[in-house]
Amino acid sequence: MGNLTGRVLEGISGMLLPVKDGKVSSTSSSGIFANRMLDKGGLKALIEEFRNLKVVRNHYLSPLLASNDVLKQMPPTRFLTTHLDPLLDDAVTFCSNLRNLGVRVNLDVLDGLPHGFLNFVMVSKDAHDGSNVCIDRLREMLQLPDDILN
Repeated sequence: MGNLTGRVLEGISGMLLPVKDGKVSSTSSSGIFANRMLDKGGLKALIEEFRNLKVVRNHYLSPLLASNDVLKQMPPTRFLTTHLDPLLDDAVTFCSNLRNLGVRVNLDVLDGLPHGFLNFVMVSKDAHDGSNVCIDRLREMLQLPDDILN
C-alpha cells in the first residue's frame, strides 16, 4: 500500500497490535479487539469508522469551546498545572481569555512535574509537595482555616 492510509495501517498493525500469520490479533478479554483476528481490511474499516465519528462540541465538556458570553459568567477561577503538562498551553490560553473577559483568574504552574503527578505522591517528594500546593489552593478557595485538610 503506497498511500497514507496504507502506511498508517501497516504502522498500526506492525507496531501497536500483535500480529499472527499476517493478521492483527488481540488476547485482551475486553474492548473492540476482544479475542478476534483482524486483517488489514478490517483494520481499515475500523479506522474509517473512527474517522467518521462526530466530534461533540459542547462547552460543558470543553470550556475552550464556550462563547465569550458564557465565559464572562465564570466565577473566580484557579488553575493548577505543571511545567511538563501537555495541556499547559491550553491552560495558559484559557486563563488569558478569562482575564481578558474580566474574570478573576489565578494560574499556578508547578515546575518539574508531569500531568498526573498526584498519582505519585506516595513515591515522589516533588509530587507530594505539589499535592500540598493543591491542598493550599483548595483551602484558599473554600476559605478554610489552615488546620483543615492536613
